[in-house]
Amino acid sequence: MRTLTEARTYHPSFDVLERRDVPSAVTAGAGLLPSLDSLPTRVLVDMLVGRMTAPGTSARAHHHHHRGPHHHAGTDPHGQHLARKKIVQGPPGPPGPEGPAGAAGPAGPEGPAGATGAAGPAGPEGSPGTSGHVFFYHLAAGASSAPITVSGDLPVFVIGTNTTPGDRGTGFISLENGLGQFLEWSGVNSTTTSGGPPTLTGGFNGAVGTKMLAIDFNGLVTLQVAGANSFVVHNASGIEQEGLVWLLQAPVLVPA
Repeated sequence: MRTLTEARTYHPSFDVLERRDVPSAVTAGAGLLPSLDSLPTRVLVDMLVGRMTAPGTSARAHHHHHRGPHHHAGTDPHGQHLARKKIVQGPPGPPGPEGPAGAAGPAGPEGPAGATGAAGPAGPEGSPGTSGHVFFYHLAAGASSAPITVSGDLPVFVIGTNTTPGDRGTGFISLENGLGQFLEWSGVNSTTTSGGPPTLTGGFNGAVGTKMLAIDFNGLVTLQVAGANSFVVHNASGIEQEGLVWLLQAPVLVPA
């Protein structure tokens, strides 16, 4: 009979066993039964412990594990300690410089118009304008009114309206006094037909009696030159006539 040392060193049956491909624990146990009686007790125990501890590991590897040096965790097969790398994280570095600004993007679509704001307060009322002068006339047939004087070199607007029933009418002219030399006018006579347009009038003259404007339907009540700076209302009809003349003169400007 072999000694315990010889059994650990070599056993033919054990070498044959470890060269076999054992697919499972049951198959391995069935293959070992014929040789169990001839194995020493220590070899049998070692073999069973190796099979239970590392299934799928060969018997030679387990046997060599017990014969070889005892390995400790953290050592290589020669007993040398493995170096552990310790990573030390340093402080963060300073931030890098800011990059250049990117190109401006395209303008977005125009938004909707906002709501209308509240109306502001009303401004102060202006000063009253020139109301002009109104002259009333009542003339017998063939008579004339008193002269109406016009200031020199100022815009003047004249409206004449005849109010006699059956001979009503109206006309207007813009008038200018040429520094006491003549009167110059331009305007529209009163209409003389029921559907026709009125006629135009205009001219300049300083001679007394020159007709300037007709203000009645029949064209017989007129404004006439009375001098170089005045005019009158003349009634050339055979009946009494009455009405009004409104003279609106521009204010005198004071040089700055």
